[in-house]
Amino acid sequence: MNALIYPFQTMRITQRYDGTTSHLPHMTGSPKEYALDEGGKDTGRDWVFCPCDEMKVTRLTGVGKPGTNALYLTSTAKCDLANGKKSVVTLQLVHPNDDDLKKLKVGQGVKRSEKICREGNDGATGNHIHLAVGLGTIIGTGWQCNSKQKWVLVTTGGPIKPEDAFFVDPAVATV
Repeated sequence: MNALIYPFQTMRITQRYDGTTSHLPHMTGSPKEYALDEGGKDTGRDWVFCPCDEMKVTRLTGVGKPGTNALYLTSTAKCDLANGKKSVVTLQLVHPNDDDLKKLKVGQGVKRSEKICREGNDGATGNHIHLAVGLGTIIGTGWQCNSKQKWVLVTTGGPIKPEDAFFVDPAVATV
């Protein structure tokens, strides 16, 4: 089984996809995404781990430049999802800092439970990861400005809610 496991050791969601601070337009615009902000165990920089058997870095943006950093990873095989379906998935991780992203390259593979990057504050007010999940592979650059003027992840299979995508393994994650 290639279960897609929540990619943090501590689940502390600081904003859901329906959050009124900034995420609601991501969800209600067209196209849409169901992004959440993961704050980790505290205000430090917790690691994001590979959530399935293997993923490849498919895109890196913003590193060393003005603008917000984003990292895209796509599973190399279909994953078992929490909603009972199977699909290739793409993760979009926004706000990691340059110090972690400079160690990654497009095409690089990561295996289940390997450290990928830490929460960051690139383009953000505090350390966190803006996490979005899409089914399939990225379309074009991987993101598009929606009808509510928010940049959202775009994939061949469309967005999926995190609770429909990720299993939460109590042996790995503290909620």
